[in-house]
Amino acid sequence: MPLLRPSPPPTAVEPRGVRWLAAVSLSALVLSVGTTLAGPSPADAAGACTPVPQPAIPEDLPYRTDFGTPQHLDCTTSNGGPIEFGDLAEPPATSRAVDTGVDVIAHWYQGFGLEATLTSGKWSGWYDWSWNAASNAATPGSRYGYDPARQPLLGNYRGDDPRVLGWIAHWLATGGVRAVAFTDTAGFTTDVWDRSSSSWVVEYFDNTPNAAALDYVLPIGTKGDAAEIRRRAAQLVEFYAARPGAYVERRTDGQRYAVVNAWDLEMLRGSFDNYNGSKRTEAFLVGLASWFRSTGKFDGVTVLGRNGGVLASSAASRLRDQHVNVHFATYEGKYASSATDYASYVASTDYDAIASRRNTVLGVFTSLDTAYPHPSKYALTGSTPDLFARQVRAAREAIVRNDLPRMLTVYNVSEWAEGGPGLVPNAQDGFGYLEAIRNQSPLP
Repeated sequence: MPLLRPSPPPTAVEPRGVRWLAAVSLSALVLSVGTTLAGPSPADAAGACTPVPQPAIPEDLPYRTDFGTPQHLDCTTSNGGPIEFGDLAEPPATSRAVDTGVDVIAHWYQGFGLEATLTSGKWSGWYDWSWNAASNAATPGSRYGYDPARQPLLGNYRGDDPRVLGWIAHWLATGGVRAVAFTDTAGFTTDVWDRSSSSWVVEYFDNTPNAAALDYVLPIGTKGDAAEIRRRAAQLVEFYAARPGAYVERRTDGQRYAVVNAWDLEMLRGSFDNYNGSKRTEAFLVGLASWFRSTGKFDGVTVLGRNGGVLASSAASRLRDQHVNVHFATYEGKYASSATDYASYVASTDYDAIASRRNTVLGVFTSLDTAYPHPSKYALTGSTPDLFARQVRAAREAIVRNDLPRMLTVYNVSEWAEGGPGLVPNAQDGFGYLEAIRNQSPLP
């Protein structure tokens, strides 16, 4: 893949770097059942696959669902080796989302059915989906068991299958998503293109035609050696220059800023300045903007920063004068709240108060309710597509009222265990969460 080499940053920038955040034929949907080598799975050791009731999919919806047989129907577990997931039909060619006044950027972390899991030492239950097998019974006190809201219509899919990725991209774009943001705290790197093991990111960009229907946002790194962070930043800029579809912030003066995300901007400041001021971190970001400008395709860089800290507050105006926009942003989309359930959170969240910081990109979430055995402990119970639609509407209206950047981040696409049901259609809610986005009224 030819990549454009960016010019060196200005001499004021020290040699530092950046790293990366980084259809069903609607017959009976069937789940896999089985044992696992490790992990607290109470799945049956053997037995027939368990049919799962299908949601009613209205015929007037625009989403295609003729992908064939859902994947992984044979109830096998991996036992440390690869399994056969089955083939899907090719997804249809897909157009970009219609502009509704606010661009939806969906956080996409693909964690299930990846063959890379088998060589990483991670629990094989994330690979073969046995954590959500239909025969699982909840362990007392654990909140673990089968959940149809966490069961994709695609079945227990292979996460690095280009056809799986193509169907997901088709549904996201059809549902109104403008861009997808990739997440990995290590930072984006093109090194993965040189590895022998499969990478779902490589499969997405190189072998998934429907990737062209969605813009992309890649992450700069925030933790670790500054020289390595900077090396990966150079690769990221090369990638943006060479690959069409980079998401940009269009400023009122007509300039186009390449948009990247950062897992933790205070962590980035620690990597460059050891939390003693922000001089070197600012120099790095100014150099990053210079790299983007040197490509001739962008006029600067916009950073969507989780834990924005100094860089998104006191340093933001200085950076803005040097072609760097730093926005307060979130990953999980949740703001400080005493709510213990999803409905209370939606009813009590004051987006106008959050918007008092003008350089804020608001975020929302489909669900934040962790399923055992995932170690995260989100416990905001009771999410539904209707409540999600209310949350999206409230955030979009606050964006317009407060003249915020016309971007809205959404957690999540497919973090089935950690977050719960996402934008990908599931066996309980169908396309409900995507419809909550698609049915929003256009904004001025």
